[in-house]
Amino acid sequence: MPGRFLTPTESATEVLTRQQGTLNILTISCLRGSLDRQRFQNALTVLQAQHPHLQSRILPGLGGYCLRYGGASPIPWRIIPLTEETQPQAQLDAAIDHELNTPIASQTCLMRCVLLWSPPPGNLHYLLTTIHHGIADGLSAIYLQQAILTIYAQRPSPAPTLPRSTARLYSTADCLPSELCGISGIVKTLSYFPQFLTQRLQHLDRFPTQQWVPVSERRCGWLRKTLSPTQTQALVQQSRQEQTTMQGVLCAALLQTMAKQLIHTGKTSLGVACSSFVDLRKRGEPHRVPSELGMFAGFIPSFHHLTRDSDIWAIARDVHQQLRQGLAQQVMFKTLGMSGWVIEQELYSPDQLNFPLNVTNVGQLNLPSQYGELELEDIAFLPSNSILSGSILVAVTTYRDRMVLYFAASMPSIQPASLANFSQQVMQTLQMYSA
Repeated sequence: MPGRFLTPTESATEVLTRQQGTLNILTISCLRGSLDRQRFQNALTVLQAQHPHLQSRILPGLGGYCLRYGGASPIPWRIIPLTEETQPQAQLDAAIDHELNTPIASQTCLMRCVLLWSPPPGNLHYLLTTIHHGIADGLSAIYLQQAILTIYAQRPSPAPTLPRSTARLYSTADCLPSELCGISGIVKTLSYFPQFLTQRLQHLDRFPTQQWVPVSERRCGWLRKTLSPTQTQALVQQSRQEQTTMQGVLCAALLQTMAKQLIHTGKTSLGVACSSFVDLRKRGEPHRVPSELGMFAGFIPSFHHLTRDSDIWAIARDVHQQLRQGLAQQVMFKTLGMSGWVIEQELYSPDQLNFPLNVTNVGQLNLPSQYGELELEDIAFLPSNSILSGSILVAVTTYRDRMVLYFAASMPSIQPASLANFSQQVMQTLQMYSA
């Protein structure tokens, strides 16, 4: 298993990484209980031995970038001691900011960890795992962190000796349905592009760029928001009554907020595009499982004409209907074939084709809460959005019935105050319908 070439989409993430941009995926969890640092290091060693992607590096080759098996360094990790005097929340926020805005050293290892550790008698810890987007998506990044906790609970030996993994280095191409493989699949994917481009050019309204800088100078700004279990359940029930889905209402809350912010005197409507990310694991051939590393996510665009008075439930049903049509037409696989090109356009014609609004929602996670003496209180993920100028990404995770929403934007194109105002209005809308 020497390795393989990256697919175009995977390769695009590496191109931007080498331009000092970041498309990292960060998973953040809160743990309660006694945590032994040596056992944690042993768990990382076992994890790396189980996953060939984590034993691999990304290197340049004659035909493009290669995922080369072997030669990776041990998974780098660092400890940040937490004490009341050091303001744990400020330390956590600083660590998240650093992980989102520091490129992965892909030529050495494709993952790294930060453990914010409370020395005894403290028992509250935070685990941050950062992984290269070329080998993972949000769901596989979450399950990778769960694997660390599962191994930790098994009390791995101080110096585990494990055989090298024989699993494949799966790629985005390993989830394509048969009718989209080969020459005929390429033709079908290319045939969708004119339709996509026509619709995109008719829906070009976007957030005004407050300050433009090159890719290498952009940073990912972020905010965390939550809905309580009671609010989350109420919103789910209301969505069902309105004959839509949580994905529909999440997109609708963003779209309605954008319309209210951008439609002023003299402008009566907006033409807006929104992207919804779709898990491909059970829609391709063969089915993949979340514990397998890989970028198994595509997106379906939805296009909307909005006014300040657009009803949120009408928008949500429109999103839901467009997503159903997209699923039936396998749009998420066709956009997967285009997304590498769209990402790379940020280097050559910045800010022209990216979507102003993006929602990635992994839904309800059915993960155990207990791992030996550790309790998993909270887990969520956040892809870095440092690259896409003028674009807001919302990453949604529901665990133990509580919904966590991370809002992320490329700064300084969107200023911190603007992101804070936008997220506040979105949450007010969601809370209004979850009371």
